Amino acid sequence: MGENIFRMMEKIIIFFLLILIVLIIKDYMVVPRINNYVSNKPIISKKPVLDESKCYEMTATGYTRHPECISLELDDGRTATNTKVQEGIVAINVNLINGKWVVDSVLKLGQDIYITTMNDEPIGYFRVEDTGPFKVGNVRGANLKDLEWDKRNCDIYVANINLARKMGCKPIKVYILN
Repeated sequence: MGENIFRMMEKIIIFFLLILIVLIIKDYMVVPRINNYVSNKPIISKKPVLDESKCYEMTATGYTRHPECISLELDDGRTATNTKVQEGIVAINVNLINGKWVVDSVLKLGQDIYITTMNDEPIGYFRVEDTGPFKVGNVRGANLKDLEWDKRNCDIYVANINLARKMGCKPIKVYILN
């Protein structure tokens, strides 16, 4: 009888340890999500302590390797920092000034960022590795408000054009992690 009780207690302890492990892993999971689009690749990392002094209110749009998002002559499958274009990458604005492409964004290439909705719901971790001329900056007569929008927008890479369209343009918070 005592041996049966010991085995039952052993099973209960193992069960609670499994529950504890699941709860710990859950605390380290961040699933990229925006506008009901959920990435099929959760990013496992400890939720950051966010520094409000390193936070920008911005907008997010989606981009992909589709002719509506990137011209065929510029689409070599590589980012501006020469990494492979893939989920987890964010692009920022560049403008053509005196024949040279110049980054024109509140973000900088190489930064690790954490993005949330305006209600602080997690979207995920990203790295700023790509650039692109946002359309507003290319329009003659664009007003200062339009040009400021270019500086405060980031393009999140998604798998296909339908996901990019579904994302639309959403207000977000971007936290600089480094």
